[in-house]
Amino acid sequence: MGSVPDCSRLVHYVRPVYPKEAKLKHIQGTVRLRVVVGTSSDIGKIEVLKGDPILVPAALRAVKMWRYSACLLNGNAVEWIASIEVPFTLTQ
Repeated sequence: MGSVPDCSRLVHYVRPVYPKEAKLKHIQGTVRLRVVVGTSSDIGKIEVLKGDPILVPAALRAVKMWRYSACLLNGNAVEWIASIEVPFTLTQ
């Protein structure tokens, strides 16, 4: 019986740009997403699970540029689903 592959290694991270409107309104929070990571390690379908509507577009723009290591199952690249949290925190 084969082992379960570890498909969660992020190899290219792009930090989201904090929206100006969110800064002005002092909006903070976490955007939760469910994404499909394709066989070529790119981000495919994205589903927004939770997040302030002002923060969501910035999270989506950044996450679309993220890349993960290939997920191999029996030597073949496979799609997989990831849960992602993108935090937005104002610093003092």
